[in-house]
Amino acid sequence: MNGTSKITFGSACAINDDMLYVASFADKLENTEHTRMFVLNLNLPEKWHYHDINHKTVISIALRPAHTETIRAGCSLTTNGEIEIYNSNGIETLAIPKKSEAKLTSLAIVDNIFFACGGEGQIYQLDQSNCIETGYQIAQEATSTLSKLLETINSDTPQKIQDLAQLSRSIITFQCIDGLSKEDIYTCGTNGTIYHWNGASWNKCKSGTRQHLHNIHCISTDEVLICGHNGTIVRGNYKDGFKRIPTEKIDTNFWCIKQFNKQIFIGTTTGLFLLNNKSFENAIPSSLPTPHEYSIENLSSTKNTLWVTATKFILRLQNGQWELIEHPDNL
Repeated sequence: MNGTSKITFGSACAINDDMLYVASFADKLENTEHTRMFVLNLNLPEKWHYHDINHKTVISIALRPAHTETIRAGCSLTTNGEIEIYNSNGIETLAIPKKSEAKLTSLAIVDNIFFACGGEGQIYQLDQSNCIETGYQIAQEATSTLSKLLETINSDTPQKIQDLAQLSRSIITFQCIDGLSKEDIYTCGTNGTIYHWNGASWNKCKSGTRQHLHNIHCISTDEVLICGHNGTIVRGNYKDGFKRIPTEKIDTNFWCIKQFNKQIFIGTTTGLFLLNNKSFENAIPSSLPTPHEYSIENLSSTKNTLWVTATKFILRLQNGQWELIEHPDNL
């Protein structure tokens, strides 16, 4: 991999108003596992700095804020369950002892604890010295459902189609994990699945939808936003349940969501949307020279800045002004 190859961005997290930590993949290495991690620092003459994570695919990035025991770090989760902790002191690596071949999907760091979820109902909680599969029972149920699904596929029963449909609706694949404290964590996934962790157990929430759910923004203990397939946005909490926000009908899948300055931004494969009353509108001003078509990979924010990671470029919203930031390899 070298600087002459065009790159595609993936997951990212805001470090501060002027710095972003973002994963990238060389387009010419489409079928090779290799991730180049960039730190974008707008305060430096040379804005882009990188290191490589060889033979692995980073699927999720989270910021570990400064803590009494640790300094600030950018942390990246690979699909096979390795967490790289990167900061000015160097690189540390944590390994999640997976019991399943299913890929992991999302990382959150809350109260200096790592939370990760995955494709067959796995949920892990770990720190520097210990790892617990807190979602073991959920994962067991997911594995059992997959086994029944395979048995049904190979069977020749009269109700095979109905059985397959019913089983497919009960498969749990987690897509995102997020939270505000170690006793207040949410995860979401397929078929409208939402679970809440209260510090002792995972409990299923009423989601108000059967659509697949992809991304979570925990705004407060009482207000959590979750987005998903076919224009789905639900709002609520584990105590009161979730209800779908009434909006115009749209068949676009929503992949990421962030409330910023009391406005709801949604990332899709056709651009960045802004929810205005019940309607969705293009969030990017037409005066900004973005391509006509682009996909949003990630939304991240600080108190004053919204970072938008698109497939080939970065956008920053600060003080009401949008800025387009391009990578040299993609010019």
